[in-house]
Amino acid sequence: MQIRSRNSSAHYNAGGALVENNLASVLARKGRLNEAVDHYHNAMNLRPGYGDPYLNLGNILFQQGHLRDAMAEWQKAHTTETKDARFHTVLADSFLRAGLQKHAIAEYEYAAGIAQDPLPRNNLAWLLATSSDASIRDGNRAVELAKEALRLSDGKDPGYLRTLAAASAESGRFGEAEETARRALRAAELLHNRTLVNALHDEIALYELGLPCHK
Repeated sequence: MQIRSRNSSAHYNAGGALVENNLASVLARKGRLNEAVDHYHNAMNLRPGYGDPYLNLGNILFQQGHLRDAMAEWQKAHTTETKDARFHTVLADSFLRAGLQKHAIAEYEYAAGIAQDPLPRNNLAWLLATSSDASIRDGNRAVELAKEALRLSDGKDPGYLRTLAAASAESGRFGEAEETARRALRAAELLHNRTLVNALHDEIALYELGLPCHK
């Protein structure tokens, strides 16, 4: 950071913003949140169109219980990185952790609209299939998105298969849901992903009973 500060050109400002953001993230992980906030602000001042510090500062503010302030930073983040689907997917994930499901849906939709990326489609499909809020669930749309995610990937990702299974169950196709979940289970076992294996066992038991998976 000291080296970067010796040059005030726009090119070095961009690099300095990256350094400030990374330093802030390290400080945040160490629990030095006030220092982290200062460095996120430094990053914003150096490069106002750089989205990560707004996103990360919003996450810290949410952790501190300042939801309104967090929302303000996340809304600023939305206006940056307009062509980066993964950035907007991460932003949607932050909205989701904050319980702001409708904001998350809008952000996943935005990400899916700017790139042929399977991740926002998968995450949106999972939310539409498994939300505890009945007004948000949409099984048919979830199936459509989950199939798109699989088509855009290698078609073998156990997490994406799990999503398609949940979407099928939400749309009432429990036989398909069980079959797809078992495909996901075999793939997860090959990857030795015990957390996913255990989750799939629980979900398969629901599908066998003709029940959807709501989280």
